[in-house]
Amino acid sequence: MKKAVIFIFALLLVLPLGYLGLCYISATSASYSISGVSFSQTNIMEALLSRQLDMKLYLRIKGHGPVSVPVKSFHSQIYLEDVYIGNIEINEPFSIPAFGTSTVPLTFHLDLSTISLSDIQHIVETILLHNGEVKIRFDGYIEPIILFLPITIPIKYSVYALTVSNAPRIVSMNWDSTSVAAGESVTFHITVKNVFRHSIVKGTLRVIVREDVILGSDVDAKVYQFPVQLSPSETKTFSGSFTTYKRISTRGFFLKALWENQVLAEQENKYPPRLSVIKGTLSLVNAYWTVNGKTVYIMQNRRRSHSSHNHKGK
Repeated sequence: MKKAVIFIFALLLVLPLGYLGLCYISATSASYSISGVSFSQTNIMEALLSRQLDMKLYLRIKGHGPVSVPVKSFHSQIYLEDVYIGNIEINEPFSIPAFGTSTVPLTFHLDLSTISLSDIQHIVETILLHNGEVKIRFDGYIEPIILFLPITIPIKYSVYALTVSNAPRIVSMNWDSTSVAAGESVTFHITVKNVFRHSIVKGTLRVIVREDVILGSDVDAKVYQFPVQLSPSETKTFSGSFTTYKRISTRGFFLKALWENQVLAEQENKYPPRLSVIKGTLSLVNAYWTVNGKTVYIMQNRRRSHSSHNHKGK
């Protein structure tokens, strides 16, 4: 009887300790990342300048332990382009999954009124430099609850978020020649660069050759499509051949580059860089007959034949 009581007492002691150990392993072995960031404001630049920023981040939790663990809260300092902009604290409960992955949406508001103008300017300029890509860094912790007792697990993570489209940047856009005759073929070259630090650029670059119409609306002369895939900082050049034409209303041609429906660049209204087209003129270069496979130049051979005939007659 005494041994049975001891066994039951030991079991009652071991089970909670075992469960406590499983909870601790599940909480500390989990991995955390930010799977996405979005901004409520459509223009992050205006939001930064107004010193009010609403963000929504998606905390991705991958559990490696055998039990699910509830989380009391999430606390973090947040940095934009390595500039500290404030603290966030989320007290909405969520859980660390057991042997699985879950994504927790977290929404918060940031008041940037205490951030200096020079820091705001640095953030805005850096985002513009990288075509709207912003670096967001989190340095904080979460508080899982193990048997009613919270523990602290640090989280440090950086993520790059796009505030606009994933478009490349046009580095250069030009023609092989600045002026050609109507009917001639000319080649254009467009160089694009992925200025993002983390994101891959993938999509279709649409290049339109536009006819510059005198006293009228410009029209599309020809459309080209180039599939694009660029790693961060990668640059590529795309080329196309275009045969010119000349109507009474044609002043010349210019290039326009689009990414989806977004206009990336258009040649300015100057010649050059726009392509001038001149009307060709016909001129007699040569006139000749072909007799029995031999070429007989009309004027030259007439003179030579006349001279030879006179010489034989003497």
